[in-house]
Amino acid sequence: MPATIAITVLAMFGHRFGLMDMAAQSWVELVLSLPVVLWAGWPFFVRGWTSVRTMKLNMFTLIAMGTGVAWLFSVVATVLALSFLLLPVLAIFLRVSPGDLLGKLDDGVVRDALIAAMQPDGPDWSLPVVGETWDGLLNDIDGFHVTADHVDEALAAASGGAVPEGNVGGGTGMVCHEFKGGIGTASRIVDADSGGFTVGVLVQANYGRRDWLRVDGVPVGEAIPVADVPSPYSAVQDDDVAPPPPPGSGSIIVIVATDAPLLPHQCERLAQRAGLGIARMGGTGAHSSGDLFLCFATGNRTLPGTSFRADPRLTVDIRVLNDFAIGALFDATIEATEEAILNALVGGATMIGRDGITAHALPHDRLLETMARFGRPARPMA
Repeated sequence: MPATIAITVLAMFGHRFGLMDMAAQSWVELVLSLPVVLWAGWPFFVRGWTSVRTMKLNMFTLIAMGTGVAWLFSVVATVLALSFLLLPVLAIFLRVSPGDLLGKLDDGVVRDALIAAMQPDGPDWSLPVVGETWDGLLNDIDGFHVTADHVDEALAAASGGAVPEGNVGGGTGMVCHEFKGGIGTASRIVDADSGGFTVGVLVQANYGRRDWLRVDGVPVGEAIPVADVPSPYSAVQDDDVAPPPPPGSGSIIVIVATDAPLLPHQCERLAQRAGLGIARMGGTGAHSSGDLFLCFATGNRTLPGTSFRADPRLTVDIRVLNDFAIGALFDATIEATEEAILNALVGGATMIGRDGITAHALPHDRLLETMARFGRPARPMA
């Protein structure tokens, strides 16, 4: 800290008040900067060198290179007093931006591929929404392995019917309540008196502490502690630069779909109920959570398309569910969200990720035994 203050004072006021001649000031600043660079920058140099050695370039690579080159530039400029010859070289180096060096983020790759795949020869344009939950516990996220080809393959393989669950798609690297998480789905049909509408929920579950996990109110997480089934967080190596995330870090994405005729504000109310389903499973909306809840309704099929093409109708009639009946949809959303998370856990398979970190699957036998012990035995499917 004293060296940093001294450098700052000299750089800002040395030439103004004539404290020393410029050549001597440059040497003093260079000597004072050495302990500052080595002490403050050493953790970044270590991580930067590790990223180069393992060929997994990341932000630490850029920070180490930027800090190191800037200090070496000062050394050369001071010793040789020929800094003006090095300026063009430095300018070329600084033009290598993080995006050029590391590649684009996966979200951007997916977005661009979706735009390219949607009516490439037509006059329409689109702004797709790409969501993500952090999978850096298991995945080498700085490797930027997702490409446009993966998006094309996923679109080509899309089909109707049952949705695969567990370690699929974006759910591949998910961890839920310190077990292997992933994709989960569930649905409910409300009573005929409430319209007989269907509510479907899809989750990408990547959140939660083990001891908070509940299934139908049963403390499953306490019954299967990390002492019995290890947590993947316990295998993360700690360091001064990037301390490991606390157990339970992460987020969840919930997509709610219904065939009920809803207005946008009613869809928003339905989406909010997903949080109650997460709470019933033991989710708390942690500080690290970037939870996303979205809802769409298909109950109005005669709406004009979002296009510049002419629609001969001057007005369009819509149907709207009366709010007195929306409570049944709230209940369905909460229950389906809860079950979808459970299905993500049940569908998850043990996975070994980066650096040997292992996310273990929720053991089905222990789950059934725990539920039965609390008076909720397995029931045969109809």
